[in-house]
Amino acid sequence: MKKLLLITLISFVWCNVSLSESLGVDKTVNDYLKDGYTLHSTNIASEGYYLYHLVSRGGSSRVPLISCVYAIKNNNTICWAP
Repeated sequence: MKKLLLITLISFVWCNVSLSESLGVDKTVNDYLKDGYTLHSTNIASEGYYLYHLVSRGGSSRVPLISCVYAIKNNNTICWAP
């Protein structure tokens, strides 16, 4: 029984790997808002880091959801698409 539980837990951890596409650091949240995305939510990840979730309005964008992290200290934005 212990072996079965261990195998089940390991398979859940192994299969829970997801990939996301990095969109780079060339664009900011304002650039995506101008491209037709709407701001879904904003969270504070930790002190000095803000997390933005943007959703496509259904236009010609190929990515329906984008997440961005903005670092105040570096004035740097990193975005990715799930």
